[in-house]
Amino acid sequence: MFSDILSDQLLDATRAFNGQVEDVIRELPVEDDEVSQQLAKKVSDAILVGVRSDYFNTYADRNNINIKGLVSGNNTIYDRLNKLKVAIQTDDKYAELRNPDGSIDNYLLNILTSGYTHKQVVLKEQTPAVVEETYPDAKFVSSMTFMSDDSVDADEVSEAWEELLEDSRFPELQQLAKDLIVYSFITTGGNGGSNNIFKYIPISWLINPDGNGYQASYAHFMEQKLENYRNMTDSGFNVDDVILNNWTDEQFIPTITTQDADTFYSG
Repeated sequence: MFSDILSDQLLDATRAFNGQVEDVIRELPVEDDEVSQQLAKKVSDAILVGVRSDYFNTYADRNNINIKGLVSGNNTIYDRLNKLKVAIQTDDKYAELRNPDGSIDNYLLNILTSGYTHKQVVLKEQTPAVVEETYPDAKFVSSMTFMSDDSVDADEVSEAWEELLEDSRFPELQQLAKDLIVYSFITTGGNGGSNNIFKYIPISWLINPDGNGYQASYAHFMEQKLENYRNMTDSGFNVDDVILNNWTDEQFIPTITTQDADTFYSG
């Protein structure tokens, strides 16, 4: 099943992986006696996200997927989903994708809805002061709240996703299905959550993501990573990347006042 294929393949049980967790924790602003199991798990999860991201970045590159454009700009998943759902219900081009009552005949498209937008504000140091620079809102989609994780719902969503991936009649929908795979990863890191469609990625995609065998299966990729960790070979790990990728987490990068800065950096 999906959970088995997406398992961490015992990476976190290897000496090399545990060494990476220790390396990150040493760089965090916590004393030795403040290191909890919760913090160690958080660091472990952050490293695993970095490991998994190599696979999804490769898929995005091979399929010309602009990762930033999935959530920012005028052609995001959010924008395209809204336009396509309206088009399917109104444009005869998509008549085959409608039920007799005019509703959309695809379970995945039906459970996805417009989610929310999030204003992006970045603090930049400029002389003589720190200023805010605002970027276009990031946009996200959500799944219907009535969705459950029972086998019926899960199977229906996966099958509907698979149909879109394989339906060459509508390239725009096929591309949306591919983009949703990358989107579901970058918005969750492959971790759980009540509004997480990542867990519904079709098994067929995990086995043969590009349909022609050029990109190895996810299971093979993780097995190779495990072998690298067991042999203590280079895994591309970087402590700074792990910390910076979690900059919004106070345990990784705490917020400090200007008056506390000297004490913090000297301590």
